[in-house]
Amino acid sequence: MHMGRVLIVANETLRSEELYDAVLARAAAGHTLRFVVPLRIPRYAELGGLSMYGFVSLEAADADAVERDGCARLDEVLARLDRDGVRATGRVRCVDPMAAIDRELERHLVDEIIVSTKARAISRWLGVDLPRRVERRFAAVKVTTIENRVRVNAVAG
Repeated sequence: MHMGRVLIVANETLRSEELYDAVLARAAAGHTLRFVVPLRIPRYAELGGLSMYGFVSLEAADADAVERDGCARLDEVLARLDRDGVRATGRVRCVDPMAAIDRELERHLVDEIIVSTKARAISRWLGVDLPRRVERRFAAVKVTTIENRVRVNAVAG
């Protein structure tokens, strides 16, 4: 019997209860679980920096801090799953979500892609129609969107 292979795509919603419940359900069904955390490295100007030329590189230390934060969130979720008896793997990628999915699918076959987003009113991923873009690009793979209804900080604890 073939067990499913699930790629979970999440960033700021990684620790949400909605996503955790969905992951536990896949684990209970015997699916193999892999996370990818695509990190958006903010441009310097978005952090309040100014440049007479309109662009300035983000300091390497700031980019490293964003990556460390993403790794810490992923490690926290993987450890929580492990405590609950669920084995999962994952990695952080400093690329946009589509590129992160592309890179994961170059190395891992999957039967389902879960895209975890913030609530529609504040979700950048829903704003750029990421779930539908993933469905079109990977038509042979089931795509599930988990839209988190509450602010992630409220459940991140």
